[in-house]
Amino acid sequence: FPYTPKWQLTSDAEYGFPVGDTLSASLGASLSYRSATNAAFGQLPLFKIDDYALVDLRASVENPDNRWRASVFVRNLFNTYYWSNTAKILDTVVRYAGTPRTIGVNLSYRY
Repeated sequence: FPYTPKWQLTSDAEYGFPVGDTLSASLGASLSYRSATNAAFGQLPLFKIDDYALVDLRASVENPDNRWRASVFVRNLFNTYYWSNTAKILDTVVRYAGTPRTIGVNLSYRY
């Protein structure tokens, strides 16, 4: 069947710890792997999507009553180039690249 890799694995780990008397922090990482698959019935080389692995990292700090939280993250740490989809539109084959390395900050406040 299309888009059904033989293997698809995901793992996640997070470690939380206190920072002094007033803050807590956490560090986390995720790993996902997807084996090669095909975007069409059969094994047409034109529609092959190669296997890939992605690593994400995150870190956060928050106050004890969870009123505010600040976190940073990196998705696709190694900037892996991969295709998430392949399609044929009329006589053109289109391949959609996956999201490149993304670095961000999240700030939240509960009132």
